[in-house]
Amino acid sequence: MGDLEPPDADIGQGRATLVEIIPLLLVETASGAWLDQLARARQIFRGEGESDESLRTRVLAAHEIKRKGGTIPGMVNGLAAIGYGVQVDEAFKGTPKWSHFVVKVFTWNGLVENQGVFYSVVRILKPAHTRALIESYLMPATWDDWNLDEPERCLDDGDLDSWLPTA
Repeated sequence: MGDLEPPDADIGQGRATLVEIIPLLLVETASGAWLDQLARARQIFRGEGESDESLRTRVLAAHEIKRKGGTIPGMVNGLAAIGYGVQVDEAFKGTPKWSHFVVKVFTWNGLVENQGVFYSVVRILKPAHTRALIESYLMPATWDDWNLDEPERCLDDGDLDSWLPTA
């Protein structure tokens, strides 16, 4: 067989190269620029300062988001896929103001930290020619732009504490 069989060293090097490359090509294991490339292939772009885990969650949810985009169940399922528990109401169903709807945010798992990402997903998911009103039912200081591993910071230095409901 002689010339047809590659030397064992070449097989070993080829195997090592594959073992090194394959994790970079899978959404579940890619990171950094490799994950950005996989996201762009799905028309998803990293938000400013967005973590790999947050982007990975959105990339893995891309099929669900786009499959039912433009429908109320699609909005609910798509936002759930990136960690938001929402209810979508047609505020003026059966009236000439058919183009308005309300997205009520009830829960958030904290993984997708950037609010801009949330709003961009709502824009992608909403039916064409409609307007969304976002209502958050999350407690104040739970949906802000600082990192979850940082200590909580007051937005108002305690000025509004007497106005906040106590649980």
